Amino acid sequence: MSNDPQVVFALSESVPQTRRWEAEWLWDGPLEYERNAFVLFRREFDLPDAAAAAVCRITASQRYRLWINGTRVGDGPPFCAPHEAMVDEREIGSFLCRGKNAIAVLLNTGMGHHTWRGGLLCEIEAGGERILKTDASWTCCRPPAWRTDTHRSSMNASLSFQEHFDAALLSPDWTQPGFDDADWSRVHVIGAPPCAVPWKQIHPREIPFPEEVPLHAERISYTEECMGVENRNRSEDLSISLSACGRPVELARIEDPEALLEWRDGCTLACSDRHLKTGYDGMHDPCLVLDFGRVITGQLQFECTAPAGAILEFGYVEDLIDGHFNNAIENQFADKYCCRDGRQSHCFLAWRAFRYLKVRLRNCPQALQLHRLEAVQVRYPFEERGCFQTSDETLNAVCRMCRDTIRLCAIDQFMDTPCRESAQWLGDVSAVTLGGVYACFGDTRLAEKFLRQSASARVPVGLLSNTNQLGKDGMVDRVIPDYSLWWIMALWQHYMYSGQAGRVRAYYPELIRIVRFHLDYLNKQGLLEDVPGWVFIDWAPVEKGGCNAIYNALFTGALDAAEKAARLVEDTASANHLATLAATIRAQFEDAFLDSKQGLFHDARVQGALSERVSEHANYAALRWGCCSEAVGRDILERFDHGVEAVACQPFFASVMLAAMARYGRGDLGLRLIRERWGKRMLRNDRATCSEEWTINGTWRSGEWKGIMRTLSHAWSASPAEFLIRCLPGIEILEPGCKALRIAPITRELDFESVFPTPPGAVRVACHGKQIKISAPDGVRIESPPS
Repeated sequence: MSNDPQVVFALSESVPQTRRWEAEWLWDGPLEYERNAFVLFRREFDLPDAAAAAVCRITASQRYRLWINGTRVGDGPPFCAPHEAMVDEREIGSFLCRGKNAIAVLLNTGMGHHTWRGGLLCEIEAGGERILKTDASWTCCRPPAWRTDTHRSSMNASLSFQEHFDAALLSPDWTQPGFDDADWSRVHVIGAPPCAVPWKQIHPREIPFPEEVPLHAERISYTEECMGVENRNRSEDLSISLSACGRPVELARIEDPEALLEWRDGCTLACSDRHLKTGYDGMHDPCLVLDFGRVITGQLQFECTAPAGAILEFGYVEDLIDGHFNNAIENQFADKYCCRDGRQSHCFLAWRAFRYLKVRLRNCPQALQLHRLEAVQVRYPFEERGCFQTSDETLNAVCRMCRDTIRLCAIDQFMDTPCRESAQWLGDVSAVTLGGVYACFGDTRLAEKFLRQSASARVPVGLLSNTNQLGKDGMVDRVIPDYSLWWIMALWQHYMYSGQAGRVRAYYPELIRIVRFHLDYLNKQGLLEDVPGWVFIDWAPVEKGGCNAIYNALFTGALDAAEKAARLVEDTASANHLATLAATIRAQFEDAFLDSKQGLFHDARVQGALSERVSEHANYAALRWGCCSEAVGRDILERFDHGVEAVACQPFFASVMLAAMARYGRGDLGLRLIRERWGKRMLRNDRATCSEEWTINGTWRSGEWKGIMRTLSHAWSASPAEFLIRCLPGIEILEPGCKALRIAPITRELDFESVFPTPPGAVRVACHGKQIKISAPDGVRIESPPS
């Protein structure tokens, strides 16, 4: 590898540059690591004149909500690893006034690993001068209004805890100027950047703020009343009582619930009061289950008039089970609000992923007026620039479903799913999401953040962390080695799409480390064998050990991308070595894994013998990455077309099937696959977004049925979007930045129109019979066969 740092690194292109800070990191005490703490910070300051323009630069670990003079400005920052912080820059001039002003910040440590400490860093500038900074003059308070020992909603540290808030224990005026904070404490100063630990890297926000769109439910699924018994033993988990099945409403009050669907006042709720009048044994709580029509990511906010002590509980699920709400089995998303007396409003701090919302009123035999209830949909502000249109409505609907799923799985980072984990899984994003984002939206900013964060999350063996959190993923036996291979290909794909060579140069050392890790597991034939770690491949019962055909094919794809990256940085020696490694695997592949009698590849050789298992994975991976002759590849396609008994790909690895069919120009097979699997198994089962697997109430991943719930919102299942928009028109990027494209549609049996967004502009392809019309922006060279 070249020793010239100018060749390998282009930091100005790859890493956002920091600034000089006068502010200091604050917390409310010396304790470093706290689970789900809620801390309030405030500071008042005077302005001689109103500021026409003022900027607040703010970051926190792990999450803040900012108010200026009692007006909520926004939430942040983007989710980061513990060693870095991302600074939000917010225009606040319109919130400031002449005279006394107040800045107020709520900070919560309910996201991330339990060892990540809390902290606040903030500066305000107006007229080119710093007028306020976080320092020892601020005050802070840890109010009892939030319960901190609540249940965390999932298995993953990216998700927040349930929020249990008692409005009677916090003055609503604490964000206003003039609030009496005499009994608050002085802050603890952690230190100034860049010396404050652990935040050694402070970057300006490199992505836009999420868009926020208020939504109301589309329909009332059902109403019921439930016996109001206390969950004394596990009160930290609301999902237990929320999942209780009730009976038809008889004693409780639910009046005009449809008002919640129409942005109008009128919904009244009350628990039963018969126990107060007749000695009836029990009090029944009114419950409503609202359907938002599709899975969304939203912060719940509401306004109500209530007596003191009334309790509103909210539960969130993607789907009903046997027609009933149940979030106790998995994904225990829930929040709780205990009312003060009078009219009040609240917006919970965390967004939730859900389609169905359950509302339960407790401890309130008097009437509660629910004036407004809505979910503020939070999502990354993608512009819908790519599209696909044909007369086949199934294909149109699948493309929309995939596009909507990708959009759902992006806010301030990419997520595997917003429902169960909301984690930026390395392989999910690299293998499927990025290609879908380029095809549907033409956006590169969130991809650049992903590549930077994942490159910085290296584990000691040289692979990249499964997510960018470096928690338990740092243990070698928990690292997914094949995900790092997908990342290498994603890095090169990003360069070809965006033309940004600086990313490849900056992350080239990580690429080489990943390859070097694998070199220790090459056998005498030059094939990988017994790669350690959590070899994932797919949620399907394929062979994952031994000398594995699937893994070796995937490795050749990564080697091809690594070779091109090496030539870009002028590391010729490494490039030649990488090319030799790939050529060796391809030369050995058929002899190692092809069953000449069946004409199919088996999954692996274990102790020198072919395994019995045959899968779509091994065969389509061989085609996708050129590990067999074209004649063998076409024969395999024909065999599968006529029916082969083999382990089927789940939606994640079905992306490889589509790519292999595109490589062989078999658009007809790709369209059939989309219709048969995404069309019949998802669309016909009333799924508006892509599910994690073909089934949702269980999985065949081990070869036996297990009733493990699958999510209804998984971006790794959205590969048909890129196939229909880019692959079906046969769009191949020839030069970085999409400056030259080859366009050769892989089917003439379907009339369609496609718009593929590129950095120079939109490329349009219309196929009608044998006629092809192509339009491209100036500066983009097109190679295409004659019509």
